[in-house]
Amino acid sequence: MKGRPPKLDLEKLKLSKEDADVNLEALKSRWEQYEKLRKNGKMPTSFIALEAMSVVAAATEQGLSEEQIQSSFPKEWGTETFNIPVSFLNVIRDCWFRYRDSETLLMGRAFGIDSLKGQGFHPVKSKISTVDRHRKYAHRVIQEYYVPDQQDNPLPLIDVYANVAADLNTSIGTVKTAYLKYGPKIKAGLKEKGIILEK
Repeated sequence: MKGRPPKLDLEKLKLSKEDADVNLEALKSRWEQYEKLRKNGKMPTSFIALEAMSVVAAATEQGLSEEQIQSSFPKEWGTETFNIPVSFLNVIRDCWFRYRDSETLLMGRAFGIDSLKGQGFHPVKSKISTVDRHRKYAHRVIQEYYVPDQQDNPLPLIDVYANVAADLNTSIGTVKTAYLKYGPKIKAGLKEKGIILEK
């Protein structure tokens, strides 16, 4: 015996659709206003981009579908889209609204990119720069260690550390730390690609 479908409150369903239509019209009106300001050089595209991502996240939470949201965009924005997790959009939305609605908060701080803890606390940009630099050190160690003309008699790692440190103007300890942290994963990736052949 087939189960009966759930009953619907038709009035609430009608109101829900009407609310969605009102929200879409409000979005279309906002985007058209922003686009006009952009064309007149009174609003930067970056502002609109952050505003759009934030509003899209809010509209999704309100029940609007992806197709409905896209239908509100001006034709000047194009039709190419790319799906990303809504949870990331929510983070951007919260940070953007925090910055936009404050008269004193700097953008870097609103997004948690710049330091909030004063001296001694490295901003995110500094951390990313350090990671990139240390991965570069690890790559260089691997390149030095696995060079073709030294396959039968490779240099000891401590000598490779010293060579890389001297070449990149840093300390042996820094190069060693970088290699121990990032080297294994880099080597694993090179092995998967068949670049490093283990005996």
